[in-house]
Amino acid sequence: ETAVAYPQFESVQSLIEAQVAKGPDRIAVICDENELSYGELSERSNRLAHYLIEQGVEPGSRVGICLDPGIDLMVSILGAIKAGAAYVPMDTGYPKERLAFMLKDAACPVLLTQSCMETKLPGHRGSTVLVDRDWSSIAEKPASQPEVAITPESLLYVIYTSGSTGTPKGAGVYHRNEINLLQWYVQE
Repeated sequence: ETAVAYPQFESVQSLIEAQVAKGPDRIAVICDENELSYGELSERSNRLAHYLIEQGVEPGSRVGICLDPGIDLMVSILGAIKAGAAYVPMDTGYPKERLAFMLKDAACPVLLTQSCMETKLPGHRGSTVLVDRDWSSIAEKPASQPEVAITPESLLYVIYTSGSTGTPKGAGVYHRNEINLLQWYVQE
């Protein structure tokens, strides 16, 4: 008997939006001297999600994210999720060849990064969005959450491992997996 009842959420974004509803002015992200409230995080990620949808991102797409830790990273992850995509985290220290392999293997239509990373990144078939430089265009998009169907069975992210052969392998994590893990963390 290991079954445990916990609140049911359809997606990671619905879990976060529940926190937004509880306290939109509460601090969600702190990085150095910068802070972002839950309301601000939700609004910024909604704008980015609408922008990504206009760039061709749709449910089931994969969005590469190559950003240093910080507020832009958090907004980008949640924005990709709200667009219905799975995000593909890419370490800014990886060699270009590994990043190129990941972008191609995951078939990312969009790569989110910053202008300081532009010359360190490989070319790819998709588009590159520089979240710092392109923010004025992103900020013009609606602040409302996009209406995108996301279920517990939707892919949340793809993490690349080195693989036993030395070739990176992508492993998918679904919303249901992450929600289960997060609920366990909260309970423990």
